[in-house]
Amino acid sequence: MGVGAYLRRTRERLGISLRAMSRMSGINPTSLSQYERDEVSFTVDSLQRVCKWYGIEPWEALAGKSKLEIYEELKKDPQLSAEHKRGLDAASRDPQISEILRQLEEIAREKGPDALKRVLAVYALMNQSEE
Repeated sequence: MGVGAYLRRTRERLGISLRAMSRMSGINPTSLSQYERDEVSFTVDSLQRVCKWYGIEPWEALAGKSKLEIYEELKKDPQLSAEHKRGLDAASRDPQISEILRQLEEIAREKGPDALKRVLAVYALMNQSEE
């Protein structure tokens, strides 16, 4: 699932119309529609604005999955021991990890969209190192 499709699904799940999101985010409705159909790539700024209104992190949109979906998928891995799964649960609630991720996202905003993808990879590595 592309970034736009994930954000459209999120918008619809929240019951927000395209026009309402356009007004809230300040993004032209035609552009927003093109973003959601993955016809045009989101700019870093527009991705951040939309994600802010949806209450999600930009890396979730890039992954096409919520934090919870990512954690649930990881927990289904048959190679993870019960201890690893407990560590994953603890990491998902750890405010320090959230703060580190926030700082990484801040750096990524300055560097552009490819940097946001790298933040997601770093986050995955951070979870692995917690195990």
